[in-house]
Amino acid sequence: LSQSGPQDGARARTVALNAALNAWLRAPDTPAAQHNLLSLLSQALEQNGMGREALKALRYAQSLSPRDDTATAIDRLAGLYGMRIESHRIESDLASPRLCAEFTEELVAAGVDYTPYVQLPQPGMTVEPGGWRELCVAGLKHGERASVTFREGLPAADGQVLAKSVTLTGYVRDRSPMVNLPA
Repeated sequence: LSQSGPQDGARARTVALNAALNAWLRAPDTPAAQHNLLSLLSQALEQNGMGREALKALRYAQSLSPRDDTATAIDRLAGLYGMRIESHRIESDLASPRLCAEFTEELVAAGVDYTPYVQLPQPGMTVEPGGWRELCVAGLKHGERASVTFREGLPAADGQVLAKSVTLTGYVRDRSPMVNLPA
């Protein structure tokens, strides 16, 4: 009897991925056949730890030949590997506090107004970039609870979009005490 270990499983997953890719490259030029093989390729990609690529393969399959089962699989993969809010924080030590959301994907560096993609709870608030993967809502008030919704469709630099609207809520605490002395 031969023993199988982790290396055998990894080797089998790699062989399956290569076979699925080869099958798709040699597939008949019909949308249904390409869809089926892209679905198989997507499964192999996910099993090999390439979830983002698996999602792309399924989205391409769906564009060739839409199916309900593929739409369900896309929703599952988008929740696991698609663009989403990874974390958020409230910066309350600023004169004008802000809530910042960090995304899993880089945002468009220039030319996109993100304001329509953020539901602001009150007038006077602004949406501003906070970094490559971050959007911040400024104009919050100390000592109040803030609730901001990032809307479905918010675009990333690689073409992905936020699949579902996300509401972030937090309390804006008072500023930390500090003393400034003239020099």
